[in-house]
Amino acid sequence: MASWAATSCSATRCAYFRDEMIFPCNKRRLGSGCAALHGSNRNHAIFGWSDACVATNPSDVAVALAALDATVVVRGPAGQRAIAFTDFHRLPGDTPERDNVLGRGDLIVSNRRARLRGRSRLALPEDPRPPVV
Repeated sequence: MASWAATSCSATRCAYFRDEMIFPCNKRRLGSGCAALHGSNRNHAIFGWSDACVATNPSDVAVALAALDATVVVRGPAGQRAIAFTDFHRLPGDTPERDNVLGRGDLIVSNRRARLRGRSRLALPEDPRPPVV
């Protein structure tokens, strides 16, 4: 459970996120700008981005769980609630520093997936070109 929850909560980020000295990043320092908007952005979002951030979520598990209509069960100060996985991650909008809808004190306790019919598997294409930064 811990591995699944941690992978699902992977921070949305891009190559510019790690370089504090040269490139601005609204996820790192809100209001500084997004270097990826006009820089090298081959691996960045084409849907669900804003002028504040074009980074993508690195979790393959998140994509699979969204496709399987999974639900995240969260326990927090207000009690237990279920969140559709497609609603779990936030779009950057004006708050790119927030990746998901979890609040202070919330804990993922389980997930529920729709029943699969037949056999399914996740196949990821390999990109022969290294990312350009």
